[in-house]
Amino acid sequence: MSLAAFFQRLTARLRAVFQKPTLDADLDEELRHHLECLTEDNLARGMSPAAARRAAHLSLGSIDAATELHRDTRSLPWLEHLAQDLRHTFRQLRRERTFAVIAVLVLAIGVGLNTAVFSLINTVLLRPLPAPAAERLVEISNGDPANADRDLSSRTHRVDSWEGMLNQSRSFDAIEAYDPFSLRQTYPVEIDAATTQTSNLVFVTQGLFPLLGIHPELGRLFSTADAIDDGAPVIIITHQMWQQRFGGDPAIIGRSVRIGGRPITVIGVLPATDTFAQLFYPAVRVDAYAILTPENRRNYGNTLQLIGRLAPDVTPAAADAELDLVMQRLLTEIPNRSDFHRANVAPLHDVLTDRLRQPLLFLGTAAALVLAIVAFNFGGLLLARGASRGRELAVRAALGAGRGRLLRQLLTESAVLVSFGALGGTLLASGAITFLARRSSIEIPLLQGLQLDGTALAFMVVISALTAVVCGLGPAWRLSRADDDACGALHQQARGGTAGRSLTHARSLLVVLEVALASALAISAGLATRSLQNVLAVDLGYEARDLYALRVDMLRPPEEHAPYLTPLLDRTLALPGVSAAGFTDALPIERDRTWGIGAFKSPTDRSQPDEFLGARVKIVSPGLFDAMNIALLRGRDFTRLDDSEHPEVVILNQRLAQRLFPDRDPIGQATTQGEVIGIVADTRHAGPESPLSFEMYLPYRQQPSGSFDLMVRSSLPLAALRQDLASALGALDPSLPFSQMRPLSELVDRANSSRRMLTGLIGGFAGISLALAALGLYGVIAYTVTQRTKEIGIRMALGATTSAVRADVVGRTLRLAILGLAGGLLLALAANQLMSSLLYGVAAFDLAIYATAAVAVLVCATFAGLLPAARAARVDPMVALRAD
Repeated sequence: MSLAAFFQRLTARLRAVFQKPTLDADLDEELRHHLECLTEDNLARGMSPAAARRAAHLSLGSIDAATELHRDTRSLPWLEHLAQDLRHTFRQLRRERTFAVIAVLVLAIGVGLNTAVFSLINTVLLRPLPAPAAERLVEISNGDPANADRDLSSRTHRVDSWEGMLNQSRSFDAIEAYDPFSLRQTYPVEIDAATTQTSNLVFVTQGLFPLLGIHPELGRLFSTADAIDDGAPVIIITHQMWQQRFGGDPAIIGRSVRIGGRPITVIGVLPATDTFAQLFYPAVRVDAYAILTPENRRNYGNTLQLIGRLAPDVTPAAADAELDLVMQRLLTEIPNRSDFHRANVAPLHDVLTDRLRQPLLFLGTAAALVLAIVAFNFGGLLLARGASRGRELAVRAALGAGRGRLLRQLLTESAVLVSFGALGGTLLASGAITFLARRSSIEIPLLQGLQLDGTALAFMVVISALTAVVCGLGPAWRLSRADDDACGALHQQARGGTAGRSLTHARSLLVVLEVALASALAISAGLATRSLQNVLAVDLGYEARDLYALRVDMLRPPEEHAPYLTPLLDRTLALPGVSAAGFTDALPIERDRTWGIGAFKSPTDRSQPDEFLGARVKIVSPGLFDAMNIALLRGRDFTRLDDSEHPEVVILNQRLAQRLFPDRDPIGQATTQGEVIGIVADTRHAGPESPLSFEMYLPYRQQPSGSFDLMVRSSLPLAALRQDLASALGALDPSLPFSQMRPLSELVDRANSSRRMLTGLIGGFAGISLALAALGLYGVIAYTVTQRTKEIGIRMALGATTSAVRADVVGRTLRLAILGLAGGLLLALAANQLMSSLLYGVAAFDLAIYATAAVAVLVCATFAGLLPAARAARVDPMVALRAD
């Protein structure tokens, strides 16, 4: 048969399905016509009317058989049978609304949560980065062995390293850069004559946006002409800044705005989805991008983060080996170049997501366990419903319905329920995804791009189909055995016998598995929660509570900052409710920078430092340590006399002092940054989970900086303090903007944001799983009580007390829960190894957490058994004995 003929026949059969009444009427008319013709022929042969009609019927054959044969030939029988099954299913579900609603809700929870988690995992881990040739994008990081903490300065490169790679490497199509230290300084943007606002700028090279596949919504990207040092300054603004600060004005292109006191031309507006910020600055607001040129960074240290695209067929390992040779050549070619510069090539996707891989995979495992619990619960509901339909199935079997026909009907009912559950799950997943995507304070790359896309919907369809088949097949197979002994089944149903005991055993097994999985999730949630508590209890070395940071941007050269900052500090300290204040140019969590420091042999011998290493540098004012509650362990704080007319001084943290001066008193010793005048306690600058690092503090009068944060310790509410500081700032210079003011606790919370989110999700999954397990326990015990009504009545007639009956029912519930709990404890011991990266200060086997989870499971089980126990205790012995 040709393909055209096949489709022609298929089309005709499909048309026959939808034109069934018309075609049936035509067939009846045709058969009636044949019957009349045969009857007339028989009459013409001399037969009587009755004999003629009888002979015509015999000649034509069975009308019903001919009709069925014709219908099967002209249409698609399986489609008609499916329509019959669907009609029967909807009639059944209308009669059993409570069962249908519960089943759909349970399925919606399982399917929806798994779809949302899959979307998160797919967006962050599985999907390629949203850039051309994303599989060839790599990060080229430095490899400074003197700084094991891997702060920004030890991961970034100098200009000469970048240029050496560009000129000598053949492994890359392109190598572009951005300045990760850009946000260390903010800039006042003059919106109009009366409005000035603070903005965050990031400096990028001309080709970085094309490398990442970023196109402007309006205007253009940076060009070669823009990268010329003496060229007119230009800027590209984000969609958010365009909308919020310029009202979405389409005439913004070509408009000159004053940023940092300089006129700069806006040449482009980025799309609403800022790929660069989502990849490299999640949870941080970026307002605009300026051009980065080699010349304006040439005299700096390590300030460039390099992103490259490998040439076709070049592996990261091959590029890494080539760059090792390039860096060795640069060591000999460039005068005064230190020998600890390296080049490490790693896939960009891995660099951005490696720290999240194990936590997200564990989250996916937890979601899969919830789906398994849902599946067991759904299977138990189908078995419970099937027990009440035994008579119906037996009648259908007695009337000729084969096992295959019954099996198909039951699977159709399961599929319909799962389909409605999937629709509900779609709504749940969509809401959860929207909620997560709007969490702009969570530091997860590409989180703002999270959406319910085609891949997520396909995943939902697959798990829904698997749930329908796996959960529906077992109960359907068990219930479809009604045709094995239809008469016996009818007899047992009529007598109210114990035919349902095997179904109860099957449901009990499913409930035990539910409790086991729920117990494992409860233990995991307990470990994750304890880890979060441990992180929140970490001593940061400073106190974030009641500490506020006000960004101060000044339109004057750095050497003129001190005459302005000093009176601002005095005015702040004079405000009511302010107990301490000070300036810093390196806000914890948010800004990172490393300088080199070495110790000389003695204050008089400064020929060569004993050791030279990298340390985080913070340029601060007197009073900063008091404001942040950083303990001054030895020596003194900075004073206003520590200025450019006096010898350079430095304060070290305890860890750096011990490293530089392990065998002598650090106070009074000489370093490359000045004389050591004090030792302060170590702080965790990068967040609670960051290791302690080397830190040094320099006085702001000796080391000017571009922007500062005024750190204010006050018990006043934020709104009141903001108003007082705005007045103090305006009194000194009304032209300066009142910049962003934030509680430092917000930054600490942002550092913990991804852990908080993952812990919250795992805890939510555990709560849902316990609720589902309790629902399953309740269903089994309630059904068991219904089955044992006569037995309970006999026991009560023989003298059993209501308390004994209640204890017996609750005891049955707890026995099932304990069986499941034992399996859950073993499962948790194995599964919790997957969440090792989420654990902080707690072992995978923590006896207190395991015991707490066990108690929670048993409490839920007890509550699940109380209602059936109360119902059992209300059984009237006389009514129960008369029931049959």
